[in-house]
Amino acid sequence: MGEVQNEEVKHAAVAVEFLLCSMYYTNRVFDEKGGEEILSQTNNQVIASMITRELSSKAFQYAYRNVGEENISKFNNLLGEVNYKFYIGEFMDINCNIYKPGQNQNWQDMISAYYKRSYLIDGVFYEKIALIGALLGRGSEAQISNLCNFSKYYAIMMQIINDISDFVPTNDNLGTETKVPVDAYSDIKHQKLTLPILWALINGSNQDKYLLFSVLEKDKIDIETMLKVTISLTSNGAIYFAKDAARQYARKAKEALGSLPSLKVDLLKNLCFMAYTNRYYKALQKYKK
Repeated sequence: MGEVQNEEVKHAAVAVEFLLCSMYYTNRVFDEKGGEEILSQTNNQVIASMITRELSSKAFQYAYRNVGEENISKFNNLLGEVNYKFYIGEFMDINCNIYKPGQNQNWQDMISAYYKRSYLIDGVFYEKIALIGALLGRGSEAQISNLCNFSKYYAIMMQIINDISDFVPTNDNLGTETKVPVDAYSDIKHQKLTLPILWALINGSNQDKYLLFSVLEKDKIDIETMLKVTISLTSNGAIYFAKDAARQYARKAKEALGSLPSLKVDLLKNLCFMAYTNRYYKALQKYKK
């Protein structure tokens, strides 16, 4: 890849971080996550999302001010696509990727919808940001394609891991800057159909299915029942199925890096280690019966 000015890199990195913050702020509202303090001020979350989105646009203007009018227009369109697809994905997550009591749902179709939602919410962001970075780096067409594919697959891998972590009980969930322990079981509380749930609804025993249906149809879930869900999903193969899906996307991501310089390939491949071992996998292991 070609030379890129340090100032371009700095401003592009700042812009990406602001854009990511904007998406996190909005996602917290849609998913009703973040703890009591966040949920008590959702209006401020929306305002913060709007402000950081604008700050991202301003930072990007500095990042690509030396790349020509044609590329500036291209970059602006890419940012617009990230924003547009993200909100379509959020719409799917809220309205389509959920359990609907009393309705017949095709679980295999729901798995396809799950992957589509994951691509729209996460994959598009990583893919287009990688494209902007590769264009700023004056990469070849092959390098740009490889980097975009890596980023798309990596993003879906991370989303699957994030959804697995939802079943780690609060006491074992150390959390991150964007995922606090009190959000444990948030997906199933909101009737979200993630991969472990969908696998169990297709392949689980009648007892597994009864437990999930009873939980998905409740407004509140007590701690004891939450633990039963974790034990069920870790013991019947559902969590393993989701782990394997994450690893498949990790393999796809690593295979997409063919034409990039070897040092950069090694660094990017190392990012995929999360699909094989992480704190959430370790925490869930002790619940396997």
